[in-house]
Amino acid sequence: MDIAEKIVAEIERDFTDRRGLRQEWEQIDEGIKDEIRATWANIVRNVMSESKMH
Repeated sequence: MDIAEKIVAEIERDFTDRRGLRQEWEQIDEGIKDEIRATWANIVRNVMSESKMH
């Protein structure tokens, strides 16, 4: 697990700790959740990469 995936895991942990959001998240198909996590991790990687360039 790279740093981006660790960040996403922490965001997901916070997100699912919110009343109502956890139940909605749990109803999403696991494959879709995997896609969301991968997209979020790529966003984090891109932002981290951009911040190194400046």
